[in-house]
Amino acid sequence: MLVTVGFTAWRLLANLKALMRSLTELSERLAPTLQDLEARAQETAELGDRLQRRQAGHRPAGLASAARCWSLIRREMRLRPPCPNRAAGG
Repeated sequence: MLVTVGFTAWRLLANLKALMRSLTELSERLAPTLQDLEARAQETAELGDRLQRRQAGHRPAGLASAARCWSLIRREMRLRPPCPNRAAGG
């Protein structure tokens, strides 16, 4: 019985070490993607601020204003370089 408990504890520790290695590798692989997402979120926030400042100066009414906003967003998105992870298929 003592041998069985010892073997089970040994396997548990081995499995925990393997899990820790896998989590470390996953974290290292995800770090660049998370940094890219953070940068894009910041760009989006800055774009939103620019749009709000631009609209604060002149506020045309109706759907024409919304259409101009979306047109500006689409234009800004086309000017940005593509995501390197997406271009590589990952």
